[in-house]
Amino acid sequence: MTRRIALLASLALVTLVATLLPVGGCGRSAFDATGPDGEPLTPASVVRVLEDVGLQVEATPIVWRDVPGFVEGLFLSVRSGHEDGDESASVFVVQFDSRATRDNAIDVVAWRPFERSLVHLWTWGPLAIAVEGERDFGAVTAIDDALREAGAR
Repeated sequence: MTRRIALLASLALVTLVATLLPVGGCGRSAFDATGPDGEPLTPASVVRVLEDVGLQVEATPIVWRDVPGFVEGLFLSVRSGHEDGDESASVFVVQFDSRATRDNAIDVVAWRPFERSLVHLWTWGPLAIAVEGERDFGAVTAIDDALREAGAR
């Protein structure tokens, strides 16, 4: 019985480490990071970066008054427009007033393994960026490539 408990505890520990390693090991962007041209970052910066690589972006403003540190945000419907059919993804881009509020918002999602498995997360300066809900692999890959190239982590 004790051996079985030890085995289960070891399995739980391995699962916990495997779940938290991607969160703890991923770097976060410096809060004072700037855009590709040295401009201060806003949600519109993400739109420009995605459009610059040929993605089609439709932006809708969001207002989350109850979210601590919220400055401004956009909901983006992103389409890749590849010749074999449009691939799309839903993206939230939210600007925060401090590193702590940005990181706390990311941690809310990152520490919940089920939701984290359904979300792609980046930070870029004061921005938290998340692909959530319906998405196609090609669109997410194009978004990831564009954001990482611009400096998002």
